[in-house]
Amino acid sequence: MTQRGVAREMDWSLSKLIRIESGIVNISTNDLRALLRHYGVTEPARIDELVAMARAARRPSDWDIYKDVVSSEFRTYLAHESAATVIRGFESFAVPGLLQTADYARAVMAGAAISLEEDRLQKRLELRLDRQELLLGSDGPKLFFIVDEAVIRRAVGGPGVMREQLRHLLDLIHSEAATIYVVPFVAGFYPLLRWPTILLEFADPDEPYLLYVERPEGERLTREDAHGSDVVGSPAAYLDAFFEAENLALDQSTTALIEQALGTLERP
Repeated sequence: MTQRGVAREMDWSLSKLIRIESGIVNISTNDLRALLRHYGVTEPARIDELVAMARAARRPSDWDIYKDVVSSEFRTYLAHESAATVIRGFESFAVPGLLQTADYARAVMAGAAISLEEDRLQKRLELRLDRQELLLGSDGPKLFFIVDEAVIRRAVGGPGVMREQLRHLLDLIHSEAATIYVVPFVAGFYPLLRWPTILLEFADPDEPYLLYVERPEGERLTREDAHGSDVVGSPAAYLDAFFEAENLALDQSTTALIEQALGTLERP
């Protein structure tokens, strides 16, 4: 069925259907029931499941308390992140947020903003730590992160803060809380090096992967089945690039590279 045909049959404006399908607005339970009838969904258990999901989606998100310090695009990402079973991420400039210590995170946030009031900075820091508590537990998603060697060599926050951060990465590796790879400088240029990215995978095989990309012009979310995904790259293409970078990282031991960086910081 086409969007225009469905909108006509439902007696809706085309823009209403597009806003619902793109997640810009939530669908009411009454509209959902009508839409399911039109789509021929008649199984009571499936209808009840979808209606329950629609009701849950209309409740305030746990992340809404941070709406004044993050973009609407990132809040949408956070809702999906909480439901992911696998999270893959790449960073070329800083340690990924979920792996940052509190002092390192504060230094990154303070350095990235031209001007940021202390209360807003503190709220962003609380958000980052809340996400870590949610996702780094034993029942959290599988975490795979790749960073460029520049990330572990740049002394963000000064030598003391960076030493603590590098030791934290080693602890995460040893505890198997996250799988971390470092692409060494000798690998040269590779596709992922351009900007920070995160790919979310979900338990439902019918749920398409979600790609989150941070670019100078702003954040973007795209699904594998989304129109215009070529603007930021498709999730499938990103996954290929991720595995390519992973292979480059496997040429040298991540633990050894981090320990070398740590040794440099510990020299008098």
